[in-house]
Formats: sequence, structure tokens, C-alpha cells
Amino acid sequence: MSTLVTLAGDFRKAVQATTVDVLANDDTTVAWSRVGRKYTDDMVIIGPVRTEQEHAASNRGREVTLLVDVEFHSFRRGDGDTADQAAFERMCEMAGTLSEHLRTAAEPDNTTLGSVVRDCFEITFDSDSAEFQAEGGKGRMWVGIVVYEAHARLRG
Repeated sequence: MSTLVTLAGDFRKAVQATTVDVLANDDTTVAWSRVGRKYTDDMVIIGPVRTEQEHAASNRGREVTLLVDVEFHSFRRGDGDTADQAAFERMCEMAGTLSEHLRTAAEPDNTTLGSVVRDCFEITFDSDSAEFQAEGGKGRMWVGIVVYEAHARLRG
């Protein structure tokens, strides 16, 4: 029997695994959290999961909404608009790639993230930039946070 806590954990793990499959490479790190992390120029950090469920009067199934924050970090060395624009474009590219994948195809015609949820869509996007000092020089860092919403049914 699944519980709200196990469902939330399974959802986070499924988002993490999908993000690794879609975005991780030599230039992009996908991390479970920020703790103890050496930053690369491009990073994706899987954030906290929140849940909401309908009140159930019996042991029958109940609808659950799951939310997860995913942070997209992109840093480009240099000054001014060139570095700022390059970092912004890469941050948007990473967020768009994952959003499209989660929305349309964890597997062909399957948006269930390995049968963990029925669907998964982005619902909010916030971003900001700042000057940032990194190994090898200063530049511009853009961070975008996408909140993804998924739906599932708990039984029992």
C-alpha cells in the first residue's frame, strides 16, 4: 500500500531520474540538493516536494496533487549583456527541455514517470540573475525555478 510519503518520495526520484536522462552530461550536473555540491556552469537541482490530497471519508482511493521545485542554474563568464544573454538562454533551454519531456514523453506516449503519476506539467516559472564570482572569473548567473505539478491516486 502506498502512503502519501512514499508517493512523494517515488515522485521525486522519478523526476530526478528523468532529469538525469534528459539533461546530465559533462557540462550539466543534476543534483539531489545544493548541500556539499561543487557547482558547474550549468546545474539542475531537484528541490522539495509538496503534496495535497482530497479528504477521504473511507479507505477508498483519494486524489493527490504533487508539486516539486526544480532549479535551473546557468553561469557564463564575462561582463555585460553577452554573458547575461548566454546564461539566460541556456537556463531557458534546460528548463524547456525538461518541461517538454515531462509533459510529453517519459516514454513514447507516456507522461506517467514510470507509472508513479498520471501526468506532470509545469505550472509556474520564476527567474532572476546576478553577477557571480566563480572559479576562473566573474560573470552572470541566471537561476530559473519551475514548479511541476503531477496527479496520482492513492488506494487503500
